[in-house]
Amino acid sequence: MKFYNRFVSLFLTVRLVKLTEVPFTSTQNVKMKDVLLKDPIELEEDLKYWKIIPDLLKEAPKQPMQAWWLDGGWTGTEAIFGNEINDPEITAEEPFWLEWKTNNDTFHTMMMVGIDEKPKKYTTFKEKQYWIIVNIKGFDFLAGEYLTEYMGPDPPENKGLLRYVFLVYRQPDKLKFKEKKISSRKDIYRTNFSSKAFADKYNLGKPMAINFFRARFEY
Repeated sequence: MKFYNRFVSLFLTVRLVKLTEVPFTSTQNVKMKDVLLKDPIELEEDLKYWKIIPDLLKEAPKQPMQAWWLDGGWTGTEAIFGNEINDPEITAEEPFWLEWKTNNDTFHTMMMVGIDEKPKKYTTFKEKQYWIIVNIKGFDFLAGEYLTEYMGPDPPENKGLLRYVFLVYRQPDKLKFKEKKISSRKDIYRTNFSSKAFADKYNLGKPMAINFFRARFEY
């Protein structure tokens, strides 16, 4: 799928450059611009409103990130700080585009985790890993190292809306990650995960960028 995304990304970039006759950047898209320019105070308010703080984090990252799925049209579907994305056909494949503010010489780790997989009485190792890419230079995630292959949300029936969070960490350098690589949707290692423990293990510090959405079981 990531090779298909790369092809489509190049195709859309060329098409948009031709239409606008200016160098293409994601911020030329109004929705993308709105997401990436979100005020840090508003971002923190959203994280507290949807209880990402304190259920996952103690404090807010300094900037937003953007995650955008293709949905059969030209507009796509975005994660927008707690919006609902309930169509499993949209999120079945990995997002077509990820972006955050950075420079092209910095390496990053990106995670997508579910934080409502276990009852609230569990305080550690309660997350489920849906996607982990490391050694991402700039925000070129397709060229990064996939530790956990993408898996779309799978909220169980009668559990209501579950939260899915994207986290981006700045790495000190290109790193060697000694982790079991996960590809199967049913791999038991997806569960009992802690993004904080993972970040601590590799000295990643606190997440620098974030976004999240919610999804419920669809019949």
